[in-house]
Amino acid sequence: MVAGETLHARLRPPARPRRSWPRGGAVRAPPPRGCPPPPPPTRRATSTATAAAAAVAALVVAVAAVAAPTPVAARCASRLFTHPDEYARCKTGTTCFLFLTEVPIIRLNATVDAANRGTPLDPRVLFPCVDYAVRGLSGLGWKLHSQLFPGNDDWCALAGAEDECTFNELIATFRASTVDAGHPGYGMGLAASGAWVLTEWRADKATASDPYMEDEVVLVRRKTADGFGHMQRVDFPALLRPFTDQSWVLLGGSAVAFVAVVAALALWQPTSVGQRRSWRLRMLQWVSNFVRILLGGELRREERHFGPARSLLLGTLVVCATTFALFYEAAFILNSISTGLISPVSGLSDAEMCRWTVLRGAATEDIFVELVNEGRGSGARATVAARSWSTCDTVHECIERVVNGSTVTAPRCEGAAYTTTEVYLSWKTTILAEFRANTSLCEELDVVDADESFFRFNVAWHFADVNASAPGAGPYLPAWSARRQAINAGFRRARLRQDTQKIVEQEAGKELPCSNARQQVHLGLLLVPTLLVLLVGLTGAIAATVAVPVLHRALAAGVARERAADEAAGAAKRLEEGGEAEATLVNLPPFVLGGGEGGAPGGGGGADARRRHH
Repeated sequence: MVAGETLHARLRPPARPRRSWPRGGAVRAPPPRGCPPPPPPTRRATSTATAAAAAVAALVVAVAAVAAPTPVAARCASRLFTHPDEYARCKTGTTCFLFLTEVPIIRLNATVDAANRGTPLDPRVLFPCVDYAVRGLSGLGWKLHSQLFPGNDDWCALAGAEDECTFNELIATFRASTVDAGHPGYGMGLAASGAWVLTEWRADKATASDPYMEDEVVLVRRKTADGFGHMQRVDFPALLRPFTDQSWVLLGGSAVAFVAVVAALALWQPTSVGQRRSWRLRMLQWVSNFVRILLGGELRREERHFGPARSLLLGTLVVCATTFALFYEAAFILNSISTGLISPVSGLSDAEMCRWTVLRGAATEDIFVELVNEGRGSGARATVAARSWSTCDTVHECIERVVNGSTVTAPRCEGAAYTTTEVYLSWKTTILAEFRANTSLCEELDVVDADESFFRFNVAWHFADVNASAPGAGPYLPAWSARRQAINAGFRRARLRQDTQKIVEQEAGKELPCSNARQQVHLGLLLVPTLLVLLVGLTGAIAATVAVPVLHRALAAGVARERAADEAAGAAKRLEEGGEAEATLVNLPPFVLGGGEGGAPGGGGGADARRRHH
């Protein structure tokens, strides 16, 4: 209701004739006032008229099914139907608030509630709102009652448990109490306290107060590599995302430069290829040098001078590889855990919606459906009547579905690509309170902001519009109007003083309590990098184990053949040199071979010389 607007401006047209209100059933509308009753059926009705009537009836049913996403049921505020006398004061100017439990807005202690069942302290029995604590009630909504409106004379009652009454069903009950003279709440000043978001469907069914705070939509999902459940396939493009193109150029250039330096050193270290004569042995020697520099290996005695230089090269390689791996893994993790949605909610297909869950009959479900349909254009529309997403009755149940990856049982999801619940759409205040109560959720779930399609929403109370034609309602309309204006003024003052913000922070906190939680790297983030490192390392090790001995044997065999050839050539050369020496001795003149003193031929000196030679 806009500030200054009177209740009379919101009043409905005169009431229709009184009609009965069957519990849990449909309402049979009487003929409009002033119209003659329909004629009795005649036996001369033609088959064409019958078919046309059937078609019209089917069309009306179909339209009604689409227009009314939530049926009005007597299960909301059941004591209003079974004990209407308790609500008599609600027809005499008192505002009666009906509420639903929702953490942290309205909490109900289960133990206290069980002890109070069937007693005057049962919160389902209408009670003064100031006496909420003895009934096991607490939360943000009650602090608003007690702190913003102390000493108020409002009355309150629990409309039903989570599985008995939804938010939309309670709004539909308000609408029925306004337009249906047979409704037990007809002519009563009913209202809904707690946290209520104005949606398109609710706009003409109740009047919202001034907002007392704003809230935003967030997503809760499992902590995984892609943010939506376990990896279904290896995302190869994601392996290139951690670094920019310029970074890849730098890394590639550095690797090429390092390999080039090692290749150049391998020409003469640890053994120079120039020591080999054939090109084949020179190539084998270069490969042996390259492998021993890059991967390590035993150095022979004459090669030990290269040990310190090789240690520096291997250390440089290890440091560079470690730096690359650390930056790569860190960037890969940060890139994989995004802070938003992978795809926008607008236009989701039925198969994609199978992994979503929302609170049944709440504003988040209406907002989710509206946003999905906005992106579908003229295609098939998503409807609450034909859900392909899963629903839950409480926030705790919704979160458990995401943590456990519950299987979606909707018939439309059979055979879909996504069959487990992986993301939950909710309000930030609610999620903050849930994580505050259970900090272990920080290790299992991520909370991310929704995409830009969602905006911040005003949170307020809702009031049923009292029909001015209700018997005895006229004299009390000013009192109800004054109470609404007082509530609106109180909310405005609280927002200006930031009192509401302080209450919200006390109940839900400012941020997620995950800053001090133990951060863990999950399987999906390590799977691909670990497999790549193991695959490359083990494959290289196996190849080196097989190839290096073969290389060394081939090199040793080649070197042995070269030595054998060198030795054979040396032996042949020595033999040739020995033969030449013998021939020289045989052909020497006698005076050279044996000339003694006096030059007597055949002297003893020559014989001694020959003996020494041989």
